[in-house]
Amino acid sequence: MKTPADVYGRHDLIGALRDRPGLVERHFRLWLSSTAVLQTVLNKAAHLRSSWLRDELMRIADTFVPHDGFERAREMLGTQHVCVITGAPRVGKTTVAMMLAYWLMGQDYQVHEITRDVDEIHDLWRDDEPQMFLYDDFLGRTMLDQPNRNEDRRLVSLIRRIRETPGKAFVMTTREHILNQARLRSDQLDGRDVTVATSAVELTDLDMGVRGQIVYNYVSRSAIALQEKARFADPTVWRPIVTHRKFNPRLIQETLRLADTHDRDVAALMRANLEDPLHIWERIVEHELPDEAVHLLEVLFLDDGASVDELARSWSEYRRSMGRGSDRRLYRQAVGLLDGSLIRIERESVSFHNPSVEDYFRHHLSVGRADFSAILDIVENSQQTYRLMEIAAATGGEDVLSFLRNNRGRIESAIVSAHQETTYGFVGQHEDEGAYLD
Repeated sequence: MKTPADVYGRHDLIGALRDRPGLVERHFRLWLSSTAVLQTVLNKAAHLRSSWLRDELMRIADTFVPHDGFERAREMLGTQHVCVITGAPRVGKTTVAMMLAYWLMGQDYQVHEITRDVDEIHDLWRDDEPQMFLYDDFLGRTMLDQPNRNEDRRLVSLIRRIRETPGKAFVMTTREHILNQARLRSDQLDGRDVTVATSAVELTDLDMGVRGQIVYNYVSRSAIALQEKARFADPTVWRPIVTHRKFNPRLIQETLRLADTHDRDVAALMRANLEDPLHIWERIVEHELPDEAVHLLEVLFLDDGASVDELARSWSEYRRSMGRGSDRRLYRQAVGLLDGSLIRIERESVSFHNPSVEDYFRHHLSVGRADFSAILDIVENSQQTYRLMEIAAATGGEDVLSFLRNNRGRIESAIVSAHQETTYGFVGQHEDEGAYLD
């Protein structure tokens, strides 16, 4: 540098980026933060065919942090014109879909929200206009409950048409376990047209830098008191949140949205909500999963880390004890439905996909939602007996404890059997739980 004129200030940088629109468009972080782009997009009313999108786009763009899951989805949409975004509940699927809509609106696409079925797209289709169709939770319950409507065939046909038509884009979101269930019921949805267009948003996409930026964005734009915002500058306040094993952007957002401006220690409330995300899983487990899948998860809680074959034997015995169907076909369907969303299989070992799922099933079992008489029929090792005592000792486990006491002979036999199969012995190793029945 020879003179102060060689130093680029803020206005020089903005001017340089303004002269290079292609550079800005290629790097989404620059494009997202551009006030000019944001105002241009939001002022083009003709490009927003769904009224609620205007407010949603402004809100989401204000706090969104691009991450690897978003970049994968954007690349897929750019090459295939179709993208099915999947993932666990509240991982940010809708947010990614909305930001894809925002990106395409900057390229003069009209954005239409689809709320009923794919026939809406045929009604909205215009050959001479760039259009993006956003179908959030496209499976929901409708297609699963009414499989004879041929919605799957019409959907796959539309995917092929959009893929072959310039100036059209189609973005769908769904929870991963629902997509797995739909694939089991429909050869059309299990075909290559849907599979190659599927992009998963994983919690692992949110590295520590992304997590920190998410927390910062939500806190800085929230309505909590300034004194509470200032506390988040302290690493001892924000670090336990950013590094939390159950970190979830939606829970961060909801905690701040519901917090009163007079609330004290919002960070502690945030940590408490991350520790207790039961409401996320309750709706899925109690209202959306078929019984055979719920029974598999109940058995898995007793024997987390079991092999696929061991879990199959326990599941079959559990189902037979309840007088329910227990053939391998049902088991494979349950595994296929849950794999990648609520469970994971690595080197033939089955475990819960997320710690919060395991926590939910501790609650699910402790409040007596399983058939404990059938559960006692499958207990045969120390881990399973310890898990039984853990459930009985949990908050709300009084009914379970009462049941075990009333079946003292059966549980004692299970404990003795487990004691004999290990060199340490259940009773000696977990003396407090072994005496809990007394």
